[in-house]
Amino acid sequence: MRIQLVTAPIEEAVTELEFKQHAVLPIGFTGDDAYIRHILAVARRQVEDWTARRLVDSTYDLWIDGWPAGDEIVIPFPPLIWTVADSYVSYIHSPSTSAIGVVTYTTTTWPTTEYLVDTDSEPGRIVLNYGKQYPTTTLRPYNPIQIRFDCGWADTDDIPEELKQGILLMATDMFEIRQDTIIGGVKELTLKRARNLIDGQCRDWL
Repeated sequence: MRIQLVTAPIEEAVTELEFKQHAVLPIGFTGDDAYIRHILAVARRQVEDWTARRLVDSTYDLWIDGWPAGDEIVIPFPPLIWTVADSYVSYIHSPSTSAIGVVTYTTTTWPTTEYLVDTDSEPGRIVLNYGKQYPTTTLRPYNPIQIRFDCGWADTDDIPEELKQGILLMATDMFEIRQDTIIGGVKELTLKRARNLIDGQCRDWL
């Protein structure tokens, strides 16, 4: 299995303005804007790692080695977003060997009539439609099935406040303390406070 980022978020879960208000910085202060954007992205990715979620709309490819034994494929990084325009399942199959021994494969997009997409569950799932089955063609030996999907909250206003506050705590800590701190110092306490907020947003897929 392989997971590959296709399109990164175009915005952050927490805005620069929200950060400046939290850090009690002058709203017109711009001297550290590039650094603020950097630490907001770092803090957001840390929260994503802790929760196995994605916070802001982004696109991924999930590659798996074969069709599952059951009737569902679990998609990582909830919440799942599935759009007709951008999301699909395709598979690489039917090897053919040329006269000089070169093996080629065919790539087919799996028809959407064959499966249903569950975006309500966490994590989301692709489920076989009633009376359907997985394709039976011979698959490429490695990563033959590609699932392209979006994940995260399409509107950052919908991101749980606990996750945003965790980002703010860590980003403020990184802004104010730009070197290592001793064990038991400010940084460790800030991380503990952030984890206490974020842990409630973790689910049993971890």
